[in-house]
Amino acid sequence: ETLARLGEKYGVTSTGMAIAWILRLPEKMQPIVGTTNRERLKEIAAAADVTLSAKDWYEIYCAAGYELP
Repeated sequence: ETLARLGEKYGVTSTGMAIAWILRLPEKMQPIVGTTNRERLKEIAAAADVTLSAKDWYEIYCAAGYELP
C-alpha cells in the first residue's frame, strides 16, 4: 500500500500520511478529526511535520484513483 510504504519513508503511519497529503492540497484544506484516541491524535499531529515531495504527493494522488491532467 502506497500510504504505508511512504509512511515508513517519512516516519509516520498511514493515517499520518493521509493527513500530510490533505495538508498539502492546493486548496489549503484543514482536516477535522473526530477522535479522542490519544495514539490516533499523535499520528495525526505528526503529519504537520511531514514535507511531502511533489513526486510522493502525486503518487498518493494516483493511488487514490485520480489521473494526472
